[in-house]
Amino acid sequence: MDNQLLASLPDQLYEKLQPHLQTVSLEQGRRLHEPDEVITELYFPLDSVLSITLTLANGSTAETGIVGKREVIGINAFMGGRETTQTTYIVQVAGSAIKINADVLLKEFDSNKQMRDVMLRYTQAFIAQVLSGAENLGQSHHENVRTLANSMRQSRASRLH
Repeated sequence: MDNQLLASLPDQLYEKLQPHLQTVSLEQGRRLHEPDEVITELYFPLDSVLSITLTLANGSTAETGIVGKREVIGINAFMGGRETTQTTYIVQVAGSAIKINADVLLKEFDSNKQMRDVMLRYTQAFIAQVLSGAENLGQSHHENVRTLANSMRQSRASRLH
């Protein structure tokens, strides 16, 4: 097992999940979850890399994070809602991942404190990563607006002189 999040589970808990874990191949460009989709599976990357793409209010998209062998995608399945929000998860580097049915993981999450602790710690770190990406996106957007405004002012000033 090469996924560090799964490796952090207590042995007894991992053994309980083992019959439900399936290794799958992920091809580059595959979209694993789309906005507003109900999450039926979670993926723990092994040697693949997935991107988190956020759809903005104006319809444009921006990559806000990456998920690799230390992480999982599909956390909405146990965070009170089964649907993704404005996020799409796309395979950027082909490889393999461990897949588990969301209902199986949710049942364990609800009944096992150790599982809850591991997944909630991860979720907290994941949210911080995504927020950091979104913050950088916002800063980049504001810098682009400032640059455009400055260019327009300079252009207008040069026409007046």
